[in-house]
Amino acid sequence: MSSHGQPEHSGENERGFRRVLTRAAQRAGRFLGVSDLQHAVDETHRELEDSNAATAEVIETLRNRVQMLEEEQLRTQQARAVWATNTYLAATSIPERALISVVLPTRNRAALLRRAVGSVLAQSYGKWELIVVDDGSDDDTPAVLEQLRDPRITLLHQDHRGLAAARNAGIDKAAGDYVVYLDDDNLMYEHWLRGVAWAFTVHPDARVMIGARLIDDEFRGRHESGGGPPHLSFISRLDRDALREGNQADVMQLAHRRDLDERFDADDHPYEDWGFLARTTRDRDPLCFPALAGIYTTTAPDRLMDADRTALDRQVRRIQSKLG
Repeated sequence: MSSHGQPEHSGENERGFRRVLTRAAQRAGRFLGVSDLQHAVDETHRELEDSNAATAEVIETLRNRVQMLEEEQLRTQQARAVWATNTYLAATSIPERALISVVLPTRNRAALLRRAVGSVLAQSYGKWELIVVDDGSDDDTPAVLEQLRDPRITLLHQDHRGLAAARNAGIDKAAGDYVVYLDDDNLMYEHWLRGVAWAFTVHPDARVMIGARLIDDEFRGRHESGGGPPHLSFISRLDRDALREGNQADVMQLAHRRDLDERFDADDHPYEDWGFLARTTRDRDPLCFPALAGIYTTTAPDRLMDADRTALDRQVRRIQSKLG
């Protein structure tokens, strides 16, 4: 028997299963071009070493090519890690010991709300509670909420006070061991809660976790005109210098222990998640875990990120000055 009361061979089986997944991930990596990328990086490095007699312009071109290839290689490796983790989560049963609280604020998005709630109901991890906070809707949202019969769903109603206040109300109501977030225009990946439970169990010292998200349109995600392909967004580690310049993760990618003594600040609107991430990780690095949180959509009406760019840029500069 192991020190945790489990048969020793169960650990052997799990390690063997992980080895199988690793080999599968490596084959997928070759399919995705990781090997080709590495060859291109190595070849460019050799060209750079042999370019002593070349002009400064040629050397700079080669250096830029190395940087571009290495960045592409990192993105491909991250995609492979997310793929391997999600494959593992889909195939492996995770003990449902911890209760996970999902906080979902909403206002005047009755049609989208059904879809968001449906993505929580479809979770492969069943020990959750969903706290839907209606922030003063005046459309059909109350009627939609009244149709939700699952006993795991709690409905809160408040006068319109904004996104930060709605999320904070959900945190205050949460009874789970861990808290995650979902906005009404996004979708939660079916194994996200399973990934959260597994990650915090494997990493008991972690306080905050950052997962991955799939942006439905890469161009619109960069505030450009639409028509782009889906784009995977994941960071392997939190870069604090980069965090002072801009947000590193959407709130849908965040999970944290419930006893975390932090709340969202309405003064950071519409970048409440940026300020929240900076404050919750200032004393301890988060766990960057390659599990997919869900799909971030860019087509919903009245999105905060579609507001006037001048006003948004002003708020970005204000938060940057706060983070110093």
